[in-house]
Amino acid sequence: MKFRYLYLFAFVVSISIINFECTTKETTQTRKDTGMRTIEQVLEENTPRLMLIPGVVGTAIGECEDEPCIKVLVNVFTEELELKIPKSIEDFVVEIEEVGDIRPL
Repeated sequence: MKFRYLYLFAFVVSISIINFECTTKETTQTRKDTGMRTIEQVLEENTPRLMLIPGVVGTAIGECEDEPCIKVLVNVFTEELELKIPKSIEDFVVEIEEVGDIRPL
């Protein structure tokens, strides 16, 4: 059971690192110049709260309509989850993405 959570944690961390590398420096720099928090900072602070929602299996940084956004990964998309997950966090759009069950290889 402990290994299952370890694999899940490793998966979430790897997705976050990959998406972190994919975000543009321009977006991060622009937000720093205006005194606003970066999407990385917002995601880091809000991931623990989002992960407490039953059905959420991870979070990531993505792109929605050519803008950086927060992706909330769920095993099965439901209306109940849609109501529990915010539509935006600190001016960043939040998109729910169904990814199915995450299992170790």
